[in-house]
Amino acid sequence: MPKELLDLLRMIAKKENRRPKTNDFGRNRDPNLPHFMAYYNAFGSFENALAPLGSARLMITNEPIY
Repeated sequence: MPKELLDLLRMIAKKENRRPKTNDFGRNRDPNLPHFMAYYNAFGSFENALAPLGSARLMITNEPIY
């Protein structure tokens, strides 16, 4: 599940051309996306979930996540 959540963060970054925010995963957004609390549950915080993706520039590229 954490890999899928990271993939969704990268998808949002590419779509919005910016760093994802918790608002992107709120109740007024795409109903197919998980609520931002899924990131808190899986990673401890939303910021912790963003950390493996690196900088905003890396988030919108196809570079692999390590």
